[in-house]
Amino acid sequence: MSAQMSKVRRLGYHSMRKGDEGTTWWHARKRSIVRKSFALWSTQTMIQSMPSVNLQFEEAEREADADITILWAEGDHGDAYKFDGTGDHTNILAHTFYPTYQETGTLNGDIHLDDSEKWTSDGNGEGTAFSNVFVHEIGHALGLGHSKRQDAIMFPIYKKGVLEHGSFDLDDKCALNWNYIGPSNLCLFVWLMSEVLPRQIEHKASMDIGSNLMSSMLTRRQSVASKVNDLKKKLQTAVIPQCKEDNNVKERFESLLQKKLDFPYESARQYSKFLLWGQMKLFL
Repeated sequence: MSAQMSKVRRLGYHSMRKGDEGTTWWHARKRSIVRKSFALWSTQTMIQSMPSVNLQFEEAEREADADITILWAEGDHGDAYKFDGTGDHTNILAHTFYPTYQETGTLNGDIHLDDSEKWTSDGNGEGTAFSNVFVHEIGHALGLGHSKRQDAIMFPIYKKGVLEHGSFDLDDKCALNWNYIGPSNLCLFVWLMSEVLPRQIEHKASMDIGSNLMSSMLTRRQSVASKVNDLKKKLQTAVIPQCKEDNNVKERFESLLQKKLDFPYESARQYSKFLLWGQMKLFL
């Protein structure tokens, strides 16, 4: 058996704050969480039996030497997206600029966190768990968008509680490796299941199925085997539209491949042909 190939990508990060933070316990704790969060991304990129990116991060002494700058700030802090303080249910905790945000400029890959928030070192009690938010923001700094999978690190809604540091969802791993290694059939399937199928379930499913889906999402301690069985049942009842000339499904799928995954037109056209088989019967 041949060894798994990987592409090494080395990135530097640098933390800064508007004002003097000093050498407080919280400053040291934040620095530790930052280091562990980057280390987590370093260990969770591999997909078994597939070429995968190997991310290596190191702390840079100077901002000029960093690929990712981490800024703690309040209110108006020098970009077009001022923070809103502790806010309300629409509260913005942080924002991050994609690595390709500017052709020229200094914001690419930068992570900005609202310093007026009540940050905590874990997810217990009052306040916002810094580690939960920061691990998610690293994904954006690496070029990842949001995911529709609730178990994914890149799911857009903040999760209260202690972040599970066991393993990333396959959707996170595929998104990262798609960006840094390139397309693969496995990750195309994962994307189809994560992004396309849920749209059909949301559109077609009855209220009963929707309620069952929500119950499943809220049952966080459900065993892996039980989750898989539930997924099989849902997929068997999920309606995937037939690709006929009168419903434009094939064209919409081609458009998604081009817009979301940067497929060339001909490749998107080729990959969408399998939908012409009609209603797919998955995991029967």
